[in-house]
Amino acid sequence: MTIALWIHSKDEVESLIEWGDFFSSQLDTPLQVFHSGPRQVSEEIKSLSWEERAEDSFLSKVPSQVACNQLNGSSQFKLLLQFCKDNSCKLLICGIRGREEISSLIGEDVKGDWTEALICPSITLRGNLPDYSSTFRLALSVQEQAQSLELLQFVRHWMEKNKDLNVEIFHVVSNECEEAMGLGQKLIDILIEKAKFTPDTVQPGHKILVSEDIAQEISSLCKIDYDLVLVASASANWIHRVLFNSLREEEFYDRSNAAIGIFSKSGERIRNLNKSLVERFRDLLPGLERQDRLSLFEELEQKSSTSIDFYTLITLSSLIASLGLLQNSPAIIIGAMLVAPLMTPMLGAGLGLVQGNVLLVKNAVVTIGNGFLMAMLLGILVGIIVPGSHLPPEVISRTSPNVLDLMVALISGIAAAYSTARPGLMGALPGVAIAAALVPPLASAGICLARSETALGVGAASLFGINLIAIILASAATLYCLGVKPPDLKKPLRLWARRAVEVLLIVALVISFPLTIRLFQQINPASTSQIHELHAIWPQTSTLKTIEIPRDTPDQIILNIDTSQPLTSEQIKELHTLLVKYYKRTLKLEVRQTIVAHIENSW
Repeated sequence: MTIALWIHSKDEVESLIEWGDFFSSQLDTPLQVFHSGPRQVSEEIKSLSWEERAEDSFLSKVPSQVACNQLNGSSQFKLLLQFCKDNSCKLLICGIRGREEISSLIGEDVKGDWTEALICPSITLRGNLPDYSSTFRLALSVQEQAQSLELLQFVRHWMEKNKDLNVEIFHVVSNECEEAMGLGQKLIDILIEKAKFTPDTVQPGHKILVSEDIAQEISSLCKIDYDLVLVASASANWIHRVLFNSLREEEFYDRSNAAIGIFSKSGERIRNLNKSLVERFRDLLPGLERQDRLSLFEELEQKSSTSIDFYTLITLSSLIASLGLLQNSPAIIIGAMLVAPLMTPMLGAGLGLVQGNVLLVKNAVVTIGNGFLMAMLLGILVGIIVPGSHLPPEVISRTSPNVLDLMVALISGIAAAYSTARPGLMGALPGVAIAAALVPPLASAGICLARSETALGVGAASLFGINLIAIILASAATLYCLGVKPPDLKKPLRLWARRAVEVLLIVALVISFPLTIRLFQQINPASTSQIHELHAIWPQTSTLKTIEIPRDTPDQIILNIDTSQPLTSEQIKELHTLLVKYYKRTLKLEVRQTIVAHIENSW
């Protein structure tokens, strides 16, 4: 076993050599130094003699008893990986500039942050080894569970080697509410339990800190009575922010202040542990570039707010949809779908939930609510003005949603979010708008209410509600998978946004059960319960065979019966009343009677 130390800048070499000797003695493990050599030569790890070191201005500072190696060739990072694997490397130490140099040595075959390819932990350090007494004071900042667990396991091993190590764990929350503090304490308790600190080991202390800026809070720990602050993270952006945008240069290298180290354990095991199913799926999708994310936000923010353009389009689409429904014309209804502006604010609500942007969600909800009311009122107005009392099949077909409508809305939300976010796919939006069909259900609801069919109107409005919930959830999930995150990557999703997503998921799950039942009723209307209810008033001279609901005329029911005597008009009226009560909507009843004669042999 060994500890690898990567040195690059002569400004860092002396402090890194001190840290390398420190960790080598603390962990009782030999130290080996590495640096990058020429890339235009054959690939090899060259062990440098003392004479060769003396020729270099900063390699000469490496103690003679410490092995010093030079990586040569075009695949230096692969050589480093192979060395760590062959020598069971316990730890790789580097400075921030050395870390950047290692990144420049990575070939195209290694994607993402280079720590993800390591089989050992790495610590990126900034600052000198402080002057400490016999007890070394270590502060650990834990945030994400997987990285933090590996950090605690590393420190537990360190504490087993050095009984004088004084450790305190910190977790930073964004607000001082009881729930946030409780979740932070629960995270620390889980980490300590999983890290398996033995009874013989001194248990680490722990605290919950409150700050909106986690990086600044971590930096402030350097000015307290600690020697080293270790932060668990694998994010290169986060590392750069903590190490460069916190303390001034002279404060970092003041030996009275603590140094900062970023601990990264991102080998194959930790990557699988740290990634959820959604995150693994995200790896398969093309991520959005920063400029694409900015353009997406600007577009959805603008179109999620009410404007004269929105009111104009919702008015036109509602009128077109209402007239098309009354004419029973699918072509006109499709035209209304293409004009409707409701899809964009729904996508804006999904984006706001992913980002934790309360203003964007608020604007989107207000816009959707205004559109809902306008479409409904215009549907009522058209239903009153246009003469007639019957409801066309296009209206009736939207009054009994089932679970298939929920599935269509979910898929439409995914398609809408993906085509909106990905450059060059905006041409797919018209097809998505036709599939989602947001305005026609509202116009149908208005027409039903205008013609005193309240139950049917509620059914049509519920179809819009189903579409609304499913599209917002699906768009939020899709945008998250495409790489959209809160502006502060280290700040967890705000509590209200998590609660909103949870409520929407629960509502979607709850309504899926009755929608599924309705689907089976529509597919097989001749259910046992229906036939039993009809048999209670059924004439003894006839037998009910089947109940049919034609797909093109869902407001019609056909009864097929075998009878020896035709049913009277009073009996048919009783059956009609029972069916209307059962289906809770206006129905047309058609009774098809087959006269059956029973002949018995007389001999």
